[in-house]
Amino acid sequence: MRAPTIGGIAIGLVIGLAAGWLARGLIDQPEAGAGLVLTSSAEAEAACPGTETVVGDLQVGGDLGALRLDCVRRVTGTLIVEGTASLRSIELPALESAGAVQISDNPALEALALPALREVRHFVEIYPNHALRRIDLRQLRTVGGKLGVEGNDALLSLELPELRSAGSFYVDSNRTLDRLEAPRLETVGGFCDLEANPRITRLELPALTSVVGDFEIRENPALEAVAAPLLREVGGPVWLQDNPALRRLALPGLERIGGHLELRRNGQLAEVVLPEGLAVGPLRLEQDGATEEALEAVRAAAGGTP
Repeated sequence: MRAPTIGGIAIGLVIGLAAGWLARGLIDQPEAGAGLVLTSSAEAEAACPGTETVVGDLQVGGDLGALRLDCVRRVTGTLIVEGTASLRSIELPALESAGAVQISDNPALEALALPALREVRHFVEIYPNHALRRIDLRQLRTVGGKLGVEGNDALLSLELPELRSAGSFYVDSNRTLDRLEAPRLETVGGFCDLEANPRITRLELPALTSVVGDFEIRENPALEAVAAPLLREVGGPVWLQDNPALRRLALPGLERIGGHLELRRNGQLAEVVLPEGLAVGPLRLEQDGATEEALEAVRAAAGGTP
């Protein structure tokens, strides 16, 4: 008898993979519990006052047009807003901490406001909400797991003025995003990825000192400059690929790259700033319009690394 499947994948295989991911800590596990489910305006109004802490998940769905909860300060599980059809705005002005945040597949959602949120123990994922224009995470300081903003086609800017650390950090496939600001981001415990954002022209991470995993800058057609002046160490490879407008790469404090350094199809690359004595794995360089001076600066910094 054929094994049961999910989307064509055997359930046993899924369970086995999940068990392996759990063992390696690759699946974040916020606190479970009975939590609170809101599917109507009446339920949302009944929740406040009186609900300061949600033990377990706070789940939002149904036919809500807008959600505002003034009383909730803590969610021990996950704030889940998924698959709503008519929800246009989310406001939790008092929320200070959460186990995790998942805002996904809400086609009418235009605004997400969590202005007091400071700490998320596990992950923040915001994807894909095609009408989402505004995200307010002005106080967010730490995310224990991944922080990802992906596929939000109407999003104009992503400003994270207080963010200090994230388990991983990725901003992918946001068609109208033209500004990304994370001026205090110091450490990324996994990968750091800027990919397929067609309007971003600059990536500046002035406080970033370390990336434990990969540092990937790919397929950003308008990107002209990348600068991380304090970045000292990348544990995995550094990839810069398919950024046809990229002219300047400035990583003047970089001391070590745990993997290889790859520069490919960055057709206008003219200036590379790297320190001498850079410890790095193999170099994978393609001219593809990049100037020989830029590539020679890489070779010189790496001290003849092949």
